[in-house]
Amino acid sequence: MSQSQSHGTENSAAAPLDPSDPAPGAEPAPGQDWPSAVPDAAADPDFGVDGADRAAAGFAHQPPQPNPGTLLAELALTRALGRPGRRVLHAGRNQLVLVRVPNADWLGPVETAIHRDARNASVFKIRSDKPRERESLVEEVGRSLTQGRLVAVISTNAQPVPASLVAAADRSISLALPDVALVTRAVRRFTGSRVRSRLDPQDLAGLGLPDLVAAMRPCSGPGPILARLRRAGERRAGANGLPDVPALEDLGGYGEARSWALGLVADVERFRAGALAGDALECAIFGGPPGTGKTTLAQAVARSARLPLVVTSVAEWLNGSSYLDNVLKQQNAFFDELLARAPCIGFLDEIDALPSRDRMSDRNADYWTTILTNQFLQMDRIRKAGRGVILLAATNHIDRLDPALRRPGRFDRTFTIAPPDEAALAAILRTHLGADLAGADLVGLARLGLGATGAEAVGWIRAARARARREGRDLTVSDLAETVRPRDSRPVAFQRAVALHEAGHAIVATRLGIPVLHVSIEPRGAAAGWTQIRSVDAVPTRARIEAQVTEILGGRAADILLGTGPHAGASADLRLATARLAALRTSHGLGRTLLALDEAEASALLARDPHLARSVERHLQSLMRESLRLVAANRDAVAALAEMLLLRRVVTGREVEAIAAAHPGTASAGSRRAPSPDAPRAARSG
Repeated sequence: MSQSQSHGTENSAAAPLDPSDPAPGAEPAPGQDWPSAVPDAAADPDFGVDGADRAAAGFAHQPPQPNPGTLLAELALTRALGRPGRRVLHAGRNQLVLVRVPNADWLGPVETAIHRDARNASVFKIRSDKPRERESLVEEVGRSLTQGRLVAVISTNAQPVPASLVAAADRSISLALPDVALVTRAVRRFTGSRVRSRLDPQDLAGLGLPDLVAAMRPCSGPGPILARLRRAGERRAGANGLPDVPALEDLGGYGEARSWALGLVADVERFRAGALAGDALECAIFGGPPGTGKTTLAQAVARSARLPLVVTSVAEWLNGSSYLDNVLKQQNAFFDELLARAPCIGFLDEIDALPSRDRMSDRNADYWTTILTNQFLQMDRIRKAGRGVILLAATNHIDRLDPALRRPGRFDRTFTIAPPDEAALAAILRTHLGADLAGADLVGLARLGLGATGAEAVGWIRAARARARREGRDLTVSDLAETVRPRDSRPVAFQRAVALHEAGHAIVATRLGIPVLHVSIEPRGAAAGWTQIRSVDAVPTRARIEAQVTEILGGRAADILLGTGPHAGASADLRLATARLAALRTSHGLGRTLLALDEAEASALLARDPHLARSVERHLQSLMRESLRLVAANRDAVAALAEMLLLRRVVTGREVEAIAAAHPGTASAGSRRAPSPDAPRAARSG
């Protein structure tokens, strides 16, 4: 604990006191608290800078333009203590006063302000939480008190005061961040001139003490100082250091999350106008696969709301040292910064790194429970403060979050952000292209890239621009098309095999009532092609799981009936189908027993239990026969979709439905399902 301790020197005498105020050096009567804070400057017409005005506030006489940091600290102390309370401090009576400041920037100025205005004072600043230094601090404070001194201990929220000092304190105060009234008073006193124009709260949004001090320069009048403050506020809260991030209004896709975000921006304006309380601003979690634009959405909200964006992650808290006290210190510092820069937006990336309590191992439970509990406390603290702090978070795994994080009052809303559809992908391309390719039809390019994330779309543009730049010419649509869909060098026979396989998936899914979003023969990672199925919010019954497995086996059925026969390209499908049926029996209670294991345990059990393996094999064979029946009955539809895939590369779900409707199939293409091997004999024969 780094502490600064020095003794105050006696100041010049204060001006005569108001008869109603306590006498100099007098303490409040027994049972009487320190006097209340002074009214806002907006309600106080006295903005004079002469010695009488300063003395009336409890300050010693200062030159016309004092140090602006010290002046702001003096005014903040006066507001927290009240003028009579400040005079008691000035007298330097033998008391222990705890002063909590917004952040570390205030430690030095507040120390200077106390030294300038308090007699017989010892001031200690808490900068560390090391046990040895905390013990030393307690000893030093005790020694100064026994010498009859006034002792002030200054700390931030990130560095708690030792419990023994909290118990012994005669007075504890917290300094609030300067508002418009206090800053206006400081400018008036600093310049000695009346302030003719008024600041708005949004002019100070996100500005810290260094920003205020930098604006108050010698020989400057109120006008230039206020202009610097407004300019700094615009730079902090306007573009937000995010010049390449589109405004929220220009973002394509995002669905319900974007609609909510637009409403949040409107609520921020209501908060600025005083029509909405700060604790009414909602906080949210953005979930979804990597690259879907969760961080971009948070940045766009900050830009459109003209609020500072403070970014952190659990990995950042662990950086440098994973000792618990250091992690808690970093965690608290993040929330302290949010309050110091309020109103603002705090963004916690990869929040799933905070493990849910029901997933913690016994070995690490105490460690992570402490961090998670502190997270809850800090979130509750900033909500109760009501200063307009909005918390946003991102995760790739919503299901891994502790339920207590997602309750109202913490993260009020949770949104899943899926890969963009055709229109949204075209809008993303248009936004990030800027003035390039103005007027070009991007829908066709978006179709070629269906299934890609927003991050991938931005990567296409970057690669296309690099290609044009290297060739010394302007960007063309062909550059972008070649990037979105590189020339397919695979043999035609291979492409046809992929098309038949994916067509089998899509047509079987359509006949089973499973919505298809897109089908593509564009390679992606290790996949030679892919079929994107829309998840349906429905009860996961046995019949629904069996339908999903039948669709998974549809590609292999098409390989057998329309292609060259079964091949190893369907091995990933077989692994997925096996895992689903093993989980059906051992995790979901939908087999013959109520056994319920974790899905990972179910897969391991499958390798050890021959009886379970035989049961899953029989089930797979049964659903494979059903998939073969559906493909055989819809042979024309599968072939037609494969031809369209070879021509178009990507086909939408609506186009799949149109092909299925144009080729209704044979009489056996109805909804009859192969019986489950676990079904009673009478049902099996039906």
